[in-house]
Amino acid sequence: MASDSSRRPSKRKSTAPGDADSSSAKQVRKCERTGCPAKAPICFASSSERCVGNGYTSRWYHMSQSEHYCNECFDHHYRSHKDGYAVFALWKRKWSTYGTTDPNIKAFMMDTMLPYWAQCTQCQKWRQMSKDSNISPDFLKKYVCGMSTSGITKSSQTNACDSPEDYRVEYTKDYNWISQLIAPPYLKNSPAFPFLSSYFPDCVGMSATDMEVFSQSKAPG
Repeated sequence: MASDSSRRPSKRKSTAPGDADSSSAKQVRKCERTGCPAKAPICFASSSERCVGNGYTSRWYHMSQSEHYCNECFDHHYRSHKDGYAVFALWKRKWSTYGTTDPNIKAFMMDTMLPYWAQCTQCQKWRQMSKDSNISPDFLKKYVCGMSTSGITKSSQTNACDSPEDYRVEYTKDYNWISQLIAPPYLKNSPAFPFLSSYFPDCVGMSATDMEVFSQSKAPG
């Protein structure tokens, strides 16, 4: 039997300073829809306290090549025992009153959770706004990077144009982007409303829950 001194010393792979340990590497999950290029999607909903953001989720729900929501936000609204279900149920009643299309969870996410985007009038980059932003034509005409929806640009945002554009914007330039849409986008506060008020709003490209629809029309009979 060989003595301890004759054994070949084991060699361990050295780790350079700053290298991340494999066990601590961030887990991600790509979108599983055929043709979607998103390797590490970002949840646009952020409606659940357990929302993963751009982390790992058991399933990504595809809306477009650049828009996804995580399984945690899906459960938050879809499961009847979750706090977010009441919001979904109220939306379904309103949509069913004014619209004719199926008030499913994907339509709910599209109608209430998708954020707005605005293009900077100086650098031409597109920036994501919050989903509850009050976007108006006047705001879009003067919008610059770092500007809030109130029209104020903080001093800390004076060089905001130097920030790179969100990589998801590139996906919208792909000719397959339209074909990858799961639900059709509906217009909010559409200027065409006065000319289309005799139609169901979701049949002519307008949101059935738009406040303009509620205030200016009666439920179609």
